[in-house]
Amino acid sequence: MALQGVLVPHPLQPPVAEELPRLGAGGVDCRRCEEGDAGALWSDEHWIVRTLDQPSGLPMAAFLETRAHHDFRDLPDELAAELGPMLIRVQSAVFAIGDIGNVHVCRWGTGVSTSTSGSWHGPPASRS
Repeated sequence: MALQGVLVPHPLQPPVAEELPRLGAGGVDCRRCEEGDAGALWSDEHWIVRTLDQPSGLPMAAFLETRAHHDFRDLPDELAAELGPMLIRVQSAVFAIGDIGNVHVCRWGTGVSTSTSGSWHGPPASRS
């Protein structure tokens, strides 16, 4: 189905003078801190892997989060060095489920004060 008619973008809103406080900033009202390891798929002293609370329609959706409150730009060197291998471990675990066509790794963090990388996993591989 093709678009019909003219596609007109809306003008951007001007930048805000000050952003809203991030959820969990300074450990206050932080869902990750409050829940601890409840519902975690895996965790260690630096990282926690969790999934969604409700089904999403995807075969799997997993989130790798830092335990400590860091944004990616201020990850300590030790955590930054662990990030890539951790993402590969999560990806490998998802592919081990079987019949996963692709693993998409994305970065979230706006609005929360822990570094979050999500792995959204696509439909089963084509059987052509």
